[in-house]
Amino acid sequence: MGRLIRRLRSGESPIPGLVLLLVLVGAVFRQHLFSGYTFPWDFTATSHMAVFIANTAGSGNYTEWIPFLGGGFPLPVNALSMLYFPVWWMLGLLGIPSTVAVQTAIQVAHVWLGAAGVLALARSRGVSWRWAVLAAVAFVFYGGFYGSGSHENIFRGHAYAPWLLWSLTLPADRAYPRRLLALPVFVWILATGSYSGQALGFLQVGAIYFAIELWRSRKERDLRKLLLYAVPPAAGAMAVLLAVYLPSIVANARGELYRPFPPDAAERAIWSLKPVDLFGLYLDPFAWQGVDGTIRAWAVGAVVLIGVACVNRRILTEHLSLVAAGALATVASMLPSWVPAGEVLVKVPFMFPSRLVASDYKAVAAVALVILSALGWGRVAAEGRARYAAGVAGVLLLAGLFLAPRYTDIPPTATPWLVAGLVAAATALAYAPRRLGVVVPVLVGLLLVVDGFRMVSEMELRPGFSPWSTAPAGFPTLELHDERARTLDAILADPPDRRPARLPDTVSPSTGGSGLDATAYLADAYHLGDYSGAVTMERWRTSRSPRLTEAMLRPWTAWVVPCREVDCADGSPALSDRILAGESASVATTSYGLDEIRYRVRLQERSLFVENEFAARGWSADRDAIRKVKVGGALRGWVLPAGDYSFTARYVQPERGSQIGLAAFALLTMLAGMAAYRRAARPALVPVQTPAEEPVARQPVPSAGRGL
Repeated sequence: MGRLIRRLRSGESPIPGLVLLLVLVGAVFRQHLFSGYTFPWDFTATSHMAVFIANTAGSGNYTEWIPFLGGGFPLPVNALSMLYFPVWWMLGLLGIPSTVAVQTAIQVAHVWLGAAGVLALARSRGVSWRWAVLAAVAFVFYGGFYGSGSHENIFRGHAYAPWLLWSLTLPADRAYPRRLLALPVFVWILATGSYSGQALGFLQVGAIYFAIELWRSRKERDLRKLLLYAVPPAAGAMAVLLAVYLPSIVANARGELYRPFPPDAAERAIWSLKPVDLFGLYLDPFAWQGVDGTIRAWAVGAVVLIGVACVNRRILTEHLSLVAAGALATVASMLPSWVPAGEVLVKVPFMFPSRLVASDYKAVAAVALVILSALGWGRVAAEGRARYAAGVAGVLLLAGLFLAPRYTDIPPTATPWLVAGLVAAATALAYAPRRLGVVVPVLVGLLLVVDGFRMVSEMELRPGFSPWSTAPAGFPTLELHDERARTLDAILADPPDRRPARLPDTVSPSTGGSGLDATAYLADAYHLGDYSGAVTMERWRTSRSPRLTEAMLRPWTAWVVPCREVDCADGSPALSDRILAGESASVATTSYGLDEIRYRVRLQERSLFVENEFAARGWSADRDAIRKVKVGGALRGWVLPAGDYSFTARYVQPERGSQIGLAAFALLTMLAGMAAYRRAARPALVPVQTPAEEPVARQPVPSAGRGL
C-alpha cells in the first residue's frame, strides 16, 4: 500500500489514467450501460453464439457440433464461431447469464481495454505518463470502434492490437523482455475473439515490429541470446494459432467447405481503404463513394493529426518499429484497392485471408498515429519548435474540410464550423508561449475529448441509423434471447427423442435480427438455413437439389434398404428413388442430443440405413460392426448388421487430439520461457579477486560468550 501511495504522489501510478479512461468510456456508452441500448445488425444477429458456447461450457454439455443451424454444423471449422473464446467460457463457468446487457457491457469494456493497451504500449516505449494518457484518450474515440460497432469480433480485434505490440516491445532496462511470455495468451485471445483476418494481419505486422525492435537494440543486447529466449513464447504462439485454426485449415484442404462469395480481388478492393478515405481520419468516414463505410472507418481526429505533424526525425528514429508497423498496416489496408495489385495478392491468401481488408490492419495504423501524436505534442510543450509543421497541418486540414464534399456522396460532417474551430484551436495551441508548457497537456486533452465526442456523434449511416447504437426496441427477440440465456442449459440437458422438421431459409431485414438471425443457436428450432460466410459442401449440394432439400426439411427420417438391393460393400452409395422410397420403422431414435444420437434397431438382414442428416467427419458409432457411409454426396448413412440392438452415434472433432497436443506444446513452451526468464534475470556471481600486494583483513571471530 505504501508503494502504491508513493507512486500516486510521484505521478508514476497508472491508476489515475485508467480511471480517467473508464470515465470517458462510461460517458460515451452511458446509454449502453444504463439505458438498455446495444449494438445493431450483426451484433444482435449473432449474440446467440455466445449464449450457446457459454451455457454448454458451464453446464457440462460442451459440444463442438451445432444441430440447430445449417442442418448441422461443426463449429470448429468456422473460424468466426468464437468456440474457443475464453471470455464466453468464463461466463458459463461463473454462472453469469450471457444476456444482451452482459454482452453489450463486455463489448464496451473492450474500448477501455484497447485504450489501456495504448497506455501500456506508450509507456513501454518511454512516453511520459501525461502524454501516454492522452494517446489512450485519443484511442477511446478511434473510429474503428464506432464504425464497426455491429461487428463484435472486429470490434474486439481493435482492442487487442495495442496489447500485441506491447508484448513485442523490448524494454530498455532489461536484457530479456518479460512481457514476451504473454504472447501465446494474447494470440489465443486474438485468434478466438477477433476476426480471423485481423489475427493474421496483426501477427504479420507484429513480426515486422519485433524485427525492427531487435535491429534497433543490436548494440545494447546479445541478440543471439535474446532470440534464444524468444523462441519458446514465439513457438507457443504459433502452436496456439495453429490449434485454433487447424479444423478450418483441414476442412478447406479436404474440400469440405464452400464459400458462395469468395473474397476475390474485386471484393477486396471494395473493402480496402482508398486515398479518398484519408478524409475519414478526421471527418465522417461513412460512404465516401456510395459503399457501406463502416468497415473502412478509422477516424482519429484533427487534433491527433496536428500532433503527428509535429514529430521530428529524432522521434521517428527512436520509434522506428512503431512507425514501420503503422505504415505497413496503412499500405496493406490500401493496396488491394488497386485491382492489379489485388489480383496478385489473391495468390498469397496468408497475407489477405479475408475480404474486409481495412479491418484486418487499420487498428495498428491508428495505434501508431495516436502515440506519435502524443510524442509530437510533447515536443511542442517541451521545445516549441514545431510551429511551422502545426501551421501547415492546420491549413491542410481546413483545406480538406472544404474539398471533401466534392468527393463524397453525403456531407462529410454535420458541424464544419466545429471542425474548423478545433483545427484552429489546436494550431494556435502549438504556437502558445513555452511558459504554458505545463498546461498544454490539459488543453490538448480537452480538445481531444471535444473532437472525439464530435466524431462519434456524427458516425451515422446513410438512412440515419447509428452503426454503434441501437435502442432496446430495435431488438425484437430480446426477451427470447435473454430467457434462453438463463435457461438454455436446462433445455439442452433434456434432448427430444426425435428431431422435429427443420425450418427453411429465412431472411430478416431487421437491424436487430429476428428468426434465424437471432435464435438459431438457442434451441428454438432446427434450421436448414445459415448465414455464415462458409457452409459445408453437403449444405451447398442440398441447396442445389430440390430432392435433397425436401428430404432435409422433414422431421428425422430413417430409410432402410437391404444390402442385397443396394451396394453396401464400399464407397459412397448413390442416392436413388429406391433409397428414399419410404420411411422405415425398423430404425428409430430414442434420444436426439447435441452431439449424440441414440438409435433402436430391429433388422432381419444386413441393411443400409440412411437418415436425413448431413454426413460429416467426426461422426462414429459405438459398435465396430457398424460402418458410416456418405449417400448421394450429402446424407449420412450407416451399414447395419442384422439383429435387435441399440447403438449410439457421437460427434467428436476429428482434429481434437492434434489441437490438444498443440495446446500442451504451447503450455510447455510458456513454462520453458518462464524458466529461461528466471535464469536470465538471476544475477551472475562474479568472484572478487584481491590483489596480492594488499593483505586480506581477517574477520573477527565472535567470542563464545556473546554468541553468533
